[in-house]
Amino acid sequence: MDLQEKIHNNKDALTLASVNSIIEHLNITEWDALIIGDGSGSNWQNSCGWAAVIVDRYSGVRKLSYGAAVPGTLMISELLPYLFALNWYSSKDGPGPAQLQEKHAKGKNLNIHVISDNEIIVNCGKHPVSRKAHKALWASMDFFANQGYAIKYHHVKRNVIRLNVLVDEVARQSRLDTQNIWSEACTALRKKYPNLPINATVYDFSQ
Repeated sequence: MDLQEKIHNNKDALTLASVNSIIEHLNITEWDALIIGDGSGSNWQNSCGWAAVIVDRYSGVRKLSYGAAVPGTLMISELLPYLFALNWYSSKDGPGPAQLQEKHAKGKNLNIHVISDNEIIVNCGKHPVSRKAHKALWASMDFFANQGYAIKYHHVKRNVIRLNVLVDEVARQSRLDTQNIWSEACTALRKKYPNLPINATVYDFSQ
């Protein structure tokens, strides 16, 4: 089933297709940006993929970011979307710095709402003492919080939000694409090293 079929067959996802419907569903009263993210992965023996959409209230920008890691666990894939989305949002190319400056002038923080279908991520976000793993990544999230980004975490079941359907599929595809990268890299490298074995590994470059 492709992405369009998933959206068409899921009435709940279509119900929460608008930003206003997401805000109402979560009973959010104040917001400056929303981040809807998702990850795809399993354990350290495999790759993982991730994707996020950040919605800026003032500019209306909806920025999609995605990527993959090899190796990477499921929990890493569920956390990376928000880290990369915030990294762009707070950059000179993102709307975050200007909005943050205006908020600081009023003595307020910038309200960022993280929306995930992974309960562990949400619980760890709400309760830092429960973070048993990936503390370096959580420290990066805390960095943004310390800069004045008030990050609030919300759990929404899978496929209830249309943007979640999108990032779920992009994350999955990002993970699958990593399977071709090594073989394509080796094909290109054989132009430099004609004797490179068909089944080459990293050991063939570090003897």
